[in-house]
Amino acid sequence: MNTFLKKPLVSVIMPVYNGEKYLKEAIESILCQTFSGFIFLIIDDGSTDNSVDIIRTYSDTRIILLRNEKNLGISATLNKGLDNTNTTYIARMDCDDISLPTRLEEQVQFMEAHRNIGACGTWIQTIRDNSGYTHKYLTNPEDIKASLLFNTSLAHPSVMIRKSVLVENNLHYNTNILISNDYALWVEISQYSKLANLPKMLLRYRIHTENVSHVYAQVQKDGASLVRQQQLEKLGLNPSEEDMYIHNSFAPKKQNITDFIGKEESWLTKIIDANAQTQMYSSASLSKIIYTRWRTVCGSNTKGGFSVWRKYHTSLLFKLGGTERYFDSVKIFIKCLIRRQ
Repeated sequence: MNTFLKKPLVSVIMPVYNGEKYLKEAIESILCQTFSGFIFLIIDDGSTDNSVDIIRTYSDTRIILLRNEKNLGISATLNKGLDNTNTTYIARMDCDDISLPTRLEEQVQFMEAHRNIGACGTWIQTIRDNSGYTHKYLTNPEDIKASLLFNTSLAHPSVMIRKSVLVENNLHYNTNILISNDYALWVEISQYSKLANLPKMLLRYRIHTENVSHVYAQVQKDGASLVRQQQLEKLGLNPSEEDMYIHNSFAPKKQNITDFIGKEESWLTKIIDANAQTQMYSSASLSKIIYTRWRTVCGSNTKGGFSVWRKYHTSLLFKLGGTERYFDSVKIFIKCLIRRQ
């Protein structure tokens, strides 16, 4: 790709807060991109370690360092980044991750060819010691939109956003949602544009005990639950506290498994019925997502015995699974058999 541009096409935004341990790897993974038409906006959010000193060792003119006088938090820092960019695209990066060399090039090529896409993520590989797992996110825009009812569906540090979608619809990260701010933003973007994921691993995502999602796990869960509740309300539902518990959980904490499975089936059916009225989601995509949820919940409760398999197999939700549902049925049956023994 020809990356000799008078004006950079991409702004890479990377917030940093006490990130000295992995910071060099993150910075160098961006500076070594095959696509060079970018500015690298690094925002220090009041670090007290050597992060700023590390950043200043780099003389690459594409790096712009901004500093918060005090720690503002991730949402406010990212919004500062959005407000200080005027490029066509905004790429996210975290100070403990590694972008593969062709990441920006491949995302720019995709976004240039698909003007209806407002944000594009990639598959990611986790880094923990010497092991890694590749997360293969959904790639179909309608599937991604429907899946947001249950999951974030895009890996935040892998995402490239079309700036015009944010400007035209006055979108920012929600500072009232501390940790799941990215989840909320994808939902908002999906109301005005489409979301996509490149079916290729282009970012290595580091898992460690200092991860924000690890340190603030409960805050993240609460924020994600709020984002889901808001979507359900727009769908025309008015979820009770128990409904949200069923929606957010894969297994019961106290109640009977059979009762939990029955309530899950009823709740998922309500979602389908509500969408039939509002048409917020593609019915085919929602059916696919609902079936996946139904299969996962039943597969997570096989200690309940064959009654779980019978409920899974005889439910109308089972029919949403296509031909693969028969293979899934065999797997859940075997799991029930093993748990029984």
